[in-house]
Amino acid sequence: MLREFIFNFRIFLFKKISLWILILIILFSTIVTVWFGYLVTKSNTALNIALIPKTLKVLIENKNPVEVHNKFKNKNKFEIYNIPKNEYYLLLSRYDGDKKKSVVELIDINSQKLVHSWNPNIKKIIETSKLSKERFGRHNVERYRIKHPFLTKNGDLVFHGGWTGSALAKVDVCSNISWIIDYPFHHSIEMDHKNNLWVPMSFHPQKVTAGLDERDGTKRNFFMDDGIMNISLDGKILFSKSVMQILIENNLKHLIFPGEESYDPIHLNDIQPVLDNGPYYKKGDLFLSFKSNSIILLYRPETNKVIWLKKNPWVYQHDVDILSDKKISIFNNKNLFRPLRIISKPDHERYSNLMIYDFEKNKITETYDVAFEKFKISTFSEGLAEIIDEDIFVSETIHGRLIMFNNKNELLWEYYNTDKNGKMYYLNWSRVFKKNNLKEAIENITKRKCD
Repeated sequence: MLREFIFNFRIFLFKKISLWILILIILFSTIVTVWFGYLVTKSNTALNIALIPKTLKVLIENKNPVEVHNKFKNKNKFEIYNIPKNEYYLLLSRYDGDKKKSVVELIDINSQKLVHSWNPNIKKIIETSKLSKERFGRHNVERYRIKHPFLTKNGDLVFHGGWTGSALAKVDVCSNISWIIDYPFHHSIEMDHKNNLWVPMSFHPQKVTAGLDERDGTKRNFFMDDGIMNISLDGKILFSKSVMQILIENNLKHLIFPGEESYDPIHLNDIQPVLDNGPYYKKGDLFLSFKSNSIILLYRPETNKVIWLKKNPWVYQHDVDILSDKKISIFNNKNLFRPLRIISKPDHERYSNLMIYDFEKNKITETYDVAFEKFKISTFSEGLAEIIDEDIFVSETIHGRLIMFNNKNELLWEYYNTDKNGKMYYLNWSRVFKKNNLKEAIENITKRKCD
């Protein structure tokens, strides 16, 4: 019986068919493929079907979504090479691979001693939020990233959950929740000259929409309408504005779609407030960094005017910092999430870098390229860098490494976010402080006794 089945099956497999039938099959398959490709841009169902191979791969590998590819092997958490001249504290925000959740730790870098840690009730923050679970439901305790926590003089922390947007929360020294603001916040958290915070966010529902949505389909019609929001330390919203409204009202709407349509045309990733008056910007101004179109922009909320704007040579940059009354620095990711375009280029093209823009001379310098190549600093997304006196602090966020070197290209220290088995996990935008700048916060942290 089995032998007869095999025989008949072989005859069926090798049966001759007419050429016209074969041509029809090929033509029909091509039409179906093109049609399905179109559906992927319009339908969640088609998109989910197309993602089945990727989903199966994740399930088979059972990889934690905050685990990263480990390009650094056999490293301790702290590697100290040269003691910095300055005494530093590290406000370390990271995903703890052993605890399976995000944590925040204040560490004395020179001694590598833990000064204090915060353990917020992330589950309560997620459950309290009324944000659309359909659109902003990527968060659970194991995925939540305590993003760019801001440390106040009282020892409180203000943070959000990263990813595409989550509520902003404030906790005290003992991690008790003080308040929650229920908007989709993302990326940086910085303080202005009035001791209020500026945080990127997205308006939902949108204030401005192009009627696009490649990911969520035409029914929901979702479009990333990034905005800026000013918030007091007691949780009051003082100001908010859509970035696309800013561009439209300043006759710059052509920058929203610089060549192709996108559901995320701005991707605001940093707001840097100006703290002092100078010849090129004044107290209250804001430097804004847009990743999607590689733009740094200077905005004056007081008059709703764009004062200055520059597109490129930085590409998909993160983190703009003010160095003086005439210079800013820009952490340049250098287009590294398009690796096929740089395969044939020299090695130095593959590394991120730090650019210094001089307003007075209208000139860009790349002083630290040698160090970035020497220490193999590269991150195709996220990341930040800060110049503190003669030292440079860099976060390779998606690779789980922090690094500090000096202006002589000497490596001072590195931190690797590993678990007990050597696996690497995401960092969540950390900060470095000179000890003298944290005196009041340290006093308040050490005198408070938590249960």
